[in-house]
Amino acid sequence: MKKSIAIKHAIADVTIRPKKKIAGLVVGEFRQILDQLNEEYEDADLIQKDIKKEHGSYYRTPGYILWLYRHRANLSQLALALKANVTQGDISKMEKNKRPMGKTVAKRLAVILRIDYRKLL
Repeated sequence: MKKSIAIKHAIADVTIRPKKKIAGLVVGEFRQILDQLNEEYEDADLIQKDIKKEHGSYYRTPGYILWLYRHRANLSQLALALKANVTQGDISKMEKNKRPMGKTVAKRLAVILRIDYRKLL
């Protein structure tokens, strides 16, 4: 029976049961992965605070939410426009809150961006 080894780390506590011959190697690799994740991890509250400070009143508007999810989906305005059957100019105006989105367009965009359409309204 394999012995369980507990790895305690700031980012997570992990219990593994590696084969005895490679236990040291596996534990070392796990610790490296956890260290790397810890370095890459940024607290969401701090990120939101920075974004709010940088973008001011634009933060949390429908246009900003559209911009944010479009970037998360790694789509250009043109690519999103083509998929949603609107113009690139429409996407630009919606992101700048200069054109209302409307429920129909919000639903089309939400399907493409894989989000709830109500986030865009």
